[in-house]
Amino acid sequence: MLKNIARLLVGVGVLVAASPSAFAQDCKAEVVATGRAAFTLNGAKNNAITNWRRDVVARYGEFYADFEKAKDANVERCGKTIIGMQRCEARAKPCLTGGPSCNIAPVACTSKDSANCDPSVKAVQIKLTQKGCRTAADGSAGPSTAAALKCFQKKNKLDETGEIDSPTCTALQK
Repeated sequence: MLKNIARLLVGVGVLVAASPSAFAQDCKAEVVATGRAAFTLNGAKNNAITNWRRDVVARYGEFYADFEKAKDANVERCGKTIIGMQRCEARAKPCLTGGPSCNIAPVACTSKDSANCDPSVKAVQIKLTQKGCRTAADGSAGPSTAAALKCFQKKNKLDETGEIDSPTCTALQK
């Protein structure tokens, strides 16, 4: 009986210790590294949840008994961090490829660029820097690219979304 109570207390401690913010921080690195499309399309979110579950089961298997119980016990709670991950996604990669085409000639990626280099993104980054809103021209859209887009949009009295849209494209081409 005392052994079962001890297991229960350890399990409750796990629920408190394995906070959603820790999960969100783990996801943040992957989101920042890969951007939103890769995060959702390549299953990074599901992989992070699966790894988190396995870690909990490995450390506290007696309390959870099996993988499914671990999934049921905390994945719902963990899922509440999705809002935090979405905020992170928004900062990680502005909508450079999902929006309208800017008709800016792509710039070839080099070995010095990001591993996720996109020639179209690099071209937009170079244009932003030329227009006075500095960002790294590495071909990977991240927080600095979003900030540069907002800077450019503010200078041109456009909606400051940090994303590429038709008015931003038009202004970039001038």
